[in-house]
Amino acid sequence: MFKCIKAKVITAPTPMGGLALGIASLGWAWENMFNVNGAAQYTGAAIASVLLLILGLKFLLHPQLLKADLAHPVVGSVVPTFAMATLVVSNSLGHFNSLAGDVLWVGAFLLHLGFLLSFILHRVGEFKIEHMVPSWFVPPVGIIVADVAFSGNPALLFLAQGAL
Repeated sequence: MFKCIKAKVITAPTPMGGLALGIASLGWAWENMFNVNGAAQYTGAAIASVLLLILGLKFLLHPQLLKADLAHPVVGSVVPTFAMATLVVSNSLGHFNSLAGDVLWVGAFLLHLGFLLSFILHRVGEFKIEHMVPSWFVPPVGIIVADVAFSGNPALLFLAQGAL
Protein backbone atom coordinates (compact mmCIF):
# COMPACT_ATOMS: atom_id res chain seq x y z
CA MET A 1 0.00 0.00 0.00
CA PHE A 2 2.86 2.38 0.86
CA LYS A 3 4.42 1.80 -2.57
CA CYS A 4 1.07 2.50 -4.21
CA ILE A 5 0.67 5.82 -2.37
CA LYS A 6 4.27 6.76 -3.12
CA ALA A 7 3.72 6.02 -6.82
CA LYS A 8 0.44 7.95 -6.96
CA VAL A 9 1.55 11.15 -5.22
CA ILE A 10 4.61 11.55 -7.45
CA THR A 11 2.31 12.65 -10.28
CA ALA A 12 0.65 15.44 -8.28
CA PRO A 13 1.52 18.78 -9.89
CA THR A 14 3.20 21.23 -7.53
CA PRO A 15 1.00 24.14 -8.73
CA MET A 16 -1.90 22.25 -7.13
CA GLY A 17 -0.95 24.32 -4.08
CA GLY A 18 -2.36 27.31 -5.94
CA LEU A 19 -5.59 25.41 -6.53
CA ALA A 20 -5.78 24.62 -2.82
CA LEU A 21 -5.18 28.30 -2.03
CA GLY A 22 -7.92 29.35 -4.43
CA ILE A 23 -10.46 26.86 -3.10
CA ALA A 24 -9.77 27.64 0.57
CA SER A 25 -9.85 31.39 -0.10
CA LEU A 26 -13.03 31.18 -2.16
CA GLY A 27 -14.76 29.25 0.62
CA TRP A 28 -13.68 31.89 3.13
CA ALA A 29 -14.84 34.70 0.82
CA TRP A 30 -18.22 33.05 0.29
CA GLU A 31 -18.53 32.65 4.04
CA ASN A 32 -17.93 36.36 4.53
CA MET A 33 -20.40 37.23 1.79
CA PHE A 34 -23.28 34.88 2.57
CA ASN A 35 -22.70 33.99 6.26
CA VAL A 36 -23.67 30.33 6.10
CA ASN A 37 -22.54 29.43 9.63
CA GLY A 38 -19.06 28.37 8.57
CA ALA A 39 -20.19 25.85 5.95
CA ALA A 40 -18.52 27.58 3.00
CA GLN A 41 -15.25 28.27 4.80
CA TYR A 42 -15.01 24.79 6.29
CA THR A 43 -15.90 23.07 3.01
CA GLY A 44 -13.28 25.08 1.13
CA ALA A 45 -10.71 24.34 3.83
CA ALA A 46 -11.54 20.62 3.81
CA ILE A 47 -11.15 20.33 0.03
CA ALA A 48 -7.93 22.36 0.17
CA SER A 49 -6.65 20.15 2.99
CA VAL A 50 -7.03 17.04 0.83
CA LEU A 51 -5.04 18.70 -1.96
CA LEU A 52 -2.40 19.89 0.52
CA LEU A 53 -2.15 16.42 2.04
CA ILE A 54 -1.46 14.94 -1.39
CA LEU A 55 1.21 17.57 -2.10
CA GLY A 56 2.66 17.24 1.38
CA LEU A 57 3.02 13.49 0.91
CA LYS A 58 4.66 14.08 -2.46
CA PHE A 59 7.20 16.44 -0.90
CA LEU A 60 7.86 14.13 2.07
CA LEU A 61 8.17 10.94 0.03
CA HIS A 62 10.05 12.53 -2.88
CA PRO A 63 12.10 15.41 -1.42
CA GLN A 64 14.26 15.52 -4.54
CA LEU A 65 11.18 16.68 -6.48
CA LEU A 66 10.62 19.55 -4.06
CA LYS A 67 14.27 20.51 -4.39
CA ALA A 68 13.98 20.47 -8.20
CA ASP A 69 10.74 22.49 -8.08
CA LEU A 70 12.31 25.12 -5.83
CA ALA A 71 15.19 25.52 -8.29
CA HIS A 72 12.88 25.93 -11.31
CA PRO A 73 12.34 29.59 -12.34
CA VAL A 74 8.57 29.24 -12.82
CA VAL A 75 7.49 26.36 -10.57
CA GLY A 76 9.74 27.69 -7.80
CA SER A 77 7.66 30.84 -7.74
CA VAL A 78 4.40 28.96 -7.12
CA VAL A 79 5.72 26.50 -4.52
CA PRO A 80 4.90 29.05 -1.76
CA THR A 81 1.19 28.72 -2.59
CA PHE A 82 1.39 25.45 -0.62
CA ALA A 83 2.29 27.41 2.52
CA MET A 84 -0.19 30.17 1.69
CA ALA A 85 -3.05 27.65 1.37
CA THR A 86 -1.97 26.10 4.67
CA LEU A 87 -2.19 29.54 6.29
CA VAL A 88 -5.79 29.91 5.07
CA VAL A 89 -6.66 26.40 6.29
CA SER A 90 -5.14 27.23 9.69
CA ASN A 91 -7.75 29.94 10.15
CA SER A 92 -10.56 27.41 9.68
CA LEU A 93 -8.87 24.89 11.96
CA GLY A 94 -8.55 27.60 14.59
CA HIS A 95 -12.35 27.82 14.82
CA PHE A 96 -12.36 24.26 16.19
CA ASN A 97 -9.08 24.22 18.13
CA SER A 98 -7.24 27.51 18.57
CA LEU A 99 -3.96 25.87 19.60
CA ALA A 100 -3.94 23.55 16.57
CA GLY A 101 -4.80 26.48 14.30
CA ASP A 102 -1.97 28.59 15.74
CA VAL A 103 0.55 25.73 15.50
CA LEU A 104 -0.41 25.16 11.86
CA TRP A 105 -0.24 28.92 11.22
CA VAL A 106 3.28 29.20 12.68
CA GLY A 107 4.42 26.14 10.73
CA ALA A 108 3.01 27.50 7.48
CA PHE A 109 4.49 30.94 8.21
CA LEU A 110 7.96 29.45 8.69
CA LEU A 111 7.52 27.22 5.65
CA HIS A 112 6.64 30.24 3.53
CA LEU A 113 9.73 32.07 4.76
CA GLY A 114 11.82 29.02 3.84
CA PHE A 115 10.29 28.87 0.37
CA LEU A 116 10.85 32.62 -0.04
CA LEU A 117 14.49 32.33 0.98
CA SER A 118 15.01 29.40 -1.38
CA PHE A 119 13.37 31.33 -4.23
CA ILE A 120 15.55 34.39 -3.63
CA LEU A 121 18.75 32.34 -3.42
CA HIS A 122 17.97 30.42 -6.61
CA ARG A 123 16.92 33.49 -8.58
CA VAL A 124 19.86 35.63 -7.45
CA GLY A 125 22.30 32.82 -8.19
CA GLU A 126 20.85 31.98 -11.60
CA PHE A 127 19.21 35.23 -12.71
CA LYS A 128 18.21 35.46 -16.36
CA ILE A 129 15.77 38.11 -17.55
CA GLU A 130 14.06 35.58 -19.84
CA HIS A 131 13.14 33.49 -16.77
CA MET A 132 11.17 36.37 -15.26
CA VAL A 133 7.42 35.71 -15.08
CA PRO A 134 4.52 37.41 -13.26
CA SER A 135 4.38 34.62 -10.66
CA TRP A 136 7.69 35.90 -9.29
CA PHE A 137 5.55 38.25 -7.19
CA VAL A 138 4.00 35.30 -5.33
CA PRO A 139 6.88 34.48 -2.93
CA PRO A 140 7.54 38.01 -1.62
CA VAL A 141 3.93 39.22 -1.61
CA GLY A 142 2.36 35.92 -0.51
CA ILE A 143 3.52 36.33 3.09
CA ILE A 144 0.70 38.85 3.49
CA VAL A 145 -1.66 35.85 3.63
CA ALA A 146 -0.14 35.18 7.06
CA ASP A 147 -1.51 38.48 8.30
CA VAL A 148 -4.92 37.93 6.73
CA ALA A 149 -5.21 34.43 8.24
CA PHE A 150 -3.85 35.49 11.66
CA SER A 151 -5.96 34.27 14.58
CA GLY A 152 -5.40 37.31 16.76
CA ASN A 153 -3.33 35.46 19.37
CA PRO A 154 -1.35 38.19 21.19
CA ALA A 155 1.65 35.87 21.60
CA LEU A 156 1.98 35.65 17.80
CA LEU A 157 1.19 39.28 17.03
CA PHE A 158 4.84 40.15 16.38
CA LEU A 159 4.97 37.54 13.58
CA ALA A 160 1.75 38.76 11.99
CA GLN A 161 2.91 42.37 12.11
CA GLY A 162 6.32 41.33 10.78
CA ALA A 163 4.59 39.75 7.78
CA LEU A 164 3.42 43.19 6.74
